[in-house]
Amino acid sequence: MASTGRTTRAAARALVTGATHSAPSTPKPSLKRKTSLKDNDEHAAPAKKKSTASKFETDAGSDEQDINSAPAPAAIPANTGPAPKPDVIPATLCFDFAEAKRHLINVDSRFEKLFSKLKCRPYQELDAVEPFRTLASSILGQQISWKAARSIKHKFIRLFDPSLPETCPAPGDKQIDFFPSPHAVAAMSIPCLRTAGLSARKAEYIMDLATRFSDGRLSTKKLAEGTDEEVYDMLIQVKGIGPWTVEMFSIFSLRRPNILPCGDLGVQKGLLRWVLASHSPKDAAHLKIAPERLPGNTEEDEQGVGASSNDSGLETPVASPVKEANSDEDADGTSILPTPKASTNPPVTPKKRNAKTAVIPPTPFTPSVFIGRSEAPAAPIALPDGLTVSGLKARLAGKKTKKGLYLTPEEMQALTEPWAPYRSIGVWFMWSVIDDGVLS
Repeated sequence: MASTGRTTRAAARALVTGATHSAPSTPKPSLKRKTSLKDNDEHAAPAKKKSTASKFETDAGSDEQDINSAPAPAAIPANTGPAPKPDVIPATLCFDFAEAKRHLINVDSRFEKLFSKLKCRPYQELDAVEPFRTLASSILGQQISWKAARSIKHKFIRLFDPSLPETCPAPGDKQIDFFPSPHAVAAMSIPCLRTAGLSARKAEYIMDLATRFSDGRLSTKKLAEGTDEEVYDMLIQVKGIGPWTVEMFSIFSLRRPNILPCGDLGVQKGLLRWVLASHSPKDAAHLKIAPERLPGNTEEDEQGVGASSNDSGLETPVASPVKEANSDEDADGTSILPTPKASTNPPVTPKKRNAKTAVIPPTPFTPSVFIGRSEAPAAPIALPDGLTVSGLKARLAGKKTKKGLYLTPEEMQALTEPWAPYRSIGVWFMWSVIDDGVLS
């Protein structure tokens, strides 16, 4: 599944952080009255041509600009009873992670050092996931900064529980566990949803998602038990959700082992460096893994430091798709959803730096891991027909394909074919592959 749109970091956060939010221990009241996620897949490659994503993905509406134009507050239905505990996807894997490690190490010996130095957080730090909460948070965070997303999400939640404090808890403080049920959201009118600062279009997206969960077209059970293709088909029909968000949700929330986000520029660039290093001892000696580039690190990521994305914006428990794009080439133009318990601050699309922007270095995470010549695979990675080492180096230097990609979906599929059926694990590490100046 390849995504070509871009999404905001706030959205990506939502996807990754959603995984860390399990069902609240103390149920909150819900509404009984009944009325009628380009999710800015901004992780995808920068599209100069018209995006192939669904029309609903291309414009979630800017909430920051729409807050002042929101309609006057509508009457909020009275709470009439306790809300049922939300259905969650348990903190378990559907495959043997030890077997996945053995498989990847057998395919490419360089993975052994990666596994020994870094945790593959989506698959080693598990937590229960609330699918509706995660996806709704992703939509709420699209096309806006992470700070604006936090504010709007808090206002959205307060529509369903006015007893909550008016101000959003600061990062690091105890966060609010409560999140409205799909039935409660579906019972709310769109004008009322807009009083939380949502654009008209984004309110429609949230309503469409809630309605699908309420009427059974979507459910935790269906998402947990469906095949990768079935999950994709179900979610891609939701307004505001595009290929990249589906892929991130599948990796970070459903923890599926064989997902390849072909439209993510960060994955493309990391894989390109990984492949080139297998063909040259000189390049292999300079290949490096930078853990600080992985999703779910410091709040500075949200400010454009040490993170990259195009379509992320889920809530803290999941990673939100960052839609704003990779205007900064150093950010690799990719959006990544943070993993559970990694951080409540999902990565955001890095903003282009200028003289007026203070660059705050990210909090130290883990020393960069060099993969020297001794780590080079026994044999170079086989290149698909038509690809050459010189051609790949030219792409890394800036001469991308006509569609603005480092690698086409077909090329990525071919290069990672030996990783199957555990591509997702390899993808996690590709987000962090860098070099010290020799390859790029």
